Amino acid sequence: MRCVERTFEYMDGLVFVCLLRSRQIDAQLFDENIVRQNWFHILVYGGFRVMVPAHDLQAAGEVLVEFRSGVLRCDDDEMDRPTCPACHAQSGEFDHRQRRWVFHAGIVLWLAPGLVAEFLRDPLIPFFFLSSAFWLAMSMPWLLRFIVHNRLRCAECAHAWRDLPRVPFGRQQRDAEEALTVQGA
Repeated sequence: MRCVERTFEYMDGLVFVCLLRSRQIDAQLFDENIVRQNWFHILVYGGFRVMVPAHDLQAAGEVLVEFRSGVLRCDDDEMDRPTCPACHAQSGEFDHRQRRWVFHAGIVLWLAPGLVAEFLRDPLIPFFFLSSAFWLAMSMPWLLRFIVHNRLRCAECAHAWRDLPRVPFGRQQRDAEEALTVQGA
C-alpha cells in the first residue's frame, strides 16, 4: 500500500476514499482511529493517510488532481435545495443567525447571576439562580434543538422557515424511502 494523500480533515479523507472506491480503486483511510482518539496530536501523527495499492498509485493521483481542481464538483443545478414557501424558488439554505443569537444569549445568562448579585448585594439572588440552574440545564438541549435545528432561509427573498433539511443528493434518499413505502403498502 502506498500513500496518495495526507489530510488533517477527517471528512476530506473519507470523501476522497469513497471517490477512489467509486472508481474501483481499493483505498483505505489509515491512522483513522489513532488520530481521532487524541486529535490534539494530529500534527504529530501526520493526519490521516489515504492509502492505495502500489499498482493503482498513478490512477489515484489523477483522481486526486481532479478532486482538488474542482472538476468533480457538483453544479448548483444538480443540488436538491428546499423550496421557499413564500416565493417558491429553490434557493433555501441553512440559516445560521439563530446560532449567533443562542451564543449571545448564553453569554448574557452566564454573566447575569453575578451581575445581579453584585448590583443588589443580596445573598438570596445567587441562591435563586443556582437552584433554578438545574431545571434550566435540563430544558436547554430541547430548547437549543428547537431554536437552532432545521432553520432555513431563502437566498432570493430572505424568508426564514423551519423544515426538515434537504441535503444535496437527498432526492435519491426520498425516492428510495417512497419506493419502500409503496412496496410495503
